[in-house]
Amino acid sequence: MWFSFGVLLNSGIGEKTPMSFSARVLGMVWAGFSMIVVASYTANLAAWLVLDNVETEISGLYDARLRNPVEGFRYGTVKNSYVDMYFKGQVELSNMYRLMEEYNMRRTEDALSAIKTGGLNVFFWDSPRLEYEAAHDCDLVISGETFARSGYGVGLPKTSFWSQHITLQVLNMHESGFMEGLDNKWIMSAADNCAAKATELLHNQNTLGMDTMSDVFMLVGGGMIAGFGLIFLEVMYKKGRNRRTKRMAIARRAAARWRTKVQV
Repeated sequence: MWFSFGVLLNSGIGEKTPMSFSARVLGMVWAGFSMIVVASYTANLAAWLVLDNVETEISGLYDARLRNPVEGFRYGTVKNSYVDMYFKGQVELSNMYRLMEEYNMRRTEDALSAIKTGGLNVFFWDSPRLEYEAAHDCDLVISGETFARSGYGVGLPKTSFWSQHITLQVLNMHESGFMEGLDNKWIMSAADNCAAKATELLHNQNTLGMDTMSDVFMLVGGGMIAGFGLIFLEVMYKKGRNRRTKRMAIARRAAARWRTKVQV
């Protein structure tokens, strides 16, 4: 066992190497198995850590890739919208506004289509609409935190009789959980489908498992069978050699007694 663990972990061991031919064959097979398993695990771990997350998500509005975008990196919003006016009115975002001005779209549908086809890399828009689109299209993702928070309202005349009634009704819907139920029905339920697809995709990735490593275990199994076969041959050979040695010893003793009698 000490020899096996020493070979597997590639560490120096104080035990001597096997002496019998069968044990040496099995040791060679085990060394090949250990080399393949350790190398495959190291390569798979490096690929998982490095290659799976090559393209990281945008961290937020102040991400360096938005402030100093590389060539070919495009982002925008809808022309003459509230988001467009927000970027235009913020002094610290003036550089971003100049960069995104030529890529702004006329309609939300045009911007979403550009995101899906690669015409845009980032699209700034209202978070409820983005959450709805990301929940129904698993290729879209929302990155960063929301900014320029504002609320929706119902437009009524200033002295309308319905103002207070609608306000109270909206508050009741919030307090009763009706609005949360709508959110769960139309957005969160679809988001669960994307989560299930992501889990299935991760499960189906070509990662190391018993099916991909079966050849290596078959190698070990074949080595064990060959080792047991060689042990059987060694035992049979040893028994035959012992019988021949025993017969030779009997013959030597008989010859010695005969020689003594002849001399006498």
